[in-house]
Amino acid sequence: MADLCLTVDLEEWYHTLWFDAGQVIRRHYGGRYPRGDFVGPLKDILALLGRHRARATFFVLKEIAEGFPEVVRRIYDEGHEIGSHGHAHVDLVNDAMFEEHEAGAKHALTRIVGERVRGFRAPNLRASGGMINSLERIGYAFDSSIMPSVKIPGWYGGLAPQRPYPPSYGDPKVIDGGRSFAEVPLLVFPGIRLPAGAGWFLRNLGADYVRTAAALQLKRGRPAVIYVHPWEAAENPRIPGIPGHVFRRTGRYVLDAIEALMVELEAKKTTISEMLEGGGA
Repeated sequence: MADLCLTVDLEEWYHTLWFDAGQVIRRHYGGRYPRGDFVGPLKDILALLGRHRARATFFVLKEIAEGFPEVVRRIYDEGHEIGSHGHAHVDLVNDAMFEEHEAGAKHALTRIVGERVRGFRAPNLRASGGMINSLERIGYAFDSSIMPSVKIPGWYGGLAPQRPYPPSYGDPKVIDGGRSFAEVPLLVFPGIRLPAGAGWFLRNLGADYVRTAAALQLKRGRPAVIYVHPWEAAENPRIPGIPGHVFRRTGRYVLDAIEALMVELEAKKTTISEMLEGGGA
């Protein structure tokens, strides 16, 4: 039986490249960033996972780990895996001090959960071969930042394997059999390679779109890796300056869609590390 890996990128709603967050915060929040909005919807996600005895991988932004260590510890204590979502929610590809910065993020998370943190996901899925090499040196075991879809200009994509693989030292989309570090790609439609592994597609193209892609992937014996954000499970207000697609169908629709995946897909609902330990199938 193949694995369904639900992952959660633990960040605030304003950690995005979809709009100018600084401008929105200055205009509508008096320049003060509202922190902790993710906590309520996160509890709903945890409750949903608990009902279905499903385990998930949570990629935690360093800012969240330092501001809400008790929340990160609760996630871990409920049986879920903790990974890093970076030391800052910016494009990290050109960060000359990425390795030093990310080592600090890994240390912060390890201190909270009390054991090795094994996985990383780049903000906005923007990764490079250099970043992957740094992650391996720091002591990570896997990355999950590649959407192996057709190329979407200005966003992501680029053909890559559709199951976990050892990435090349030069290009994380290419296989290199000489390393134990794993790249864990996100869900795409088999064959046509349309992206499907993110909450944006679930909300904007519909739950059936993601569920169909996952079913097809699982049928081929490949893991289906999907990610959502806690703010996607919240009833977000319509804020001028934020494009409509960003908050489209957030809240109950997303929670119901995740629940449908848990119920309707015949798969083991588990963490990325457990999936890899089981052979990556």
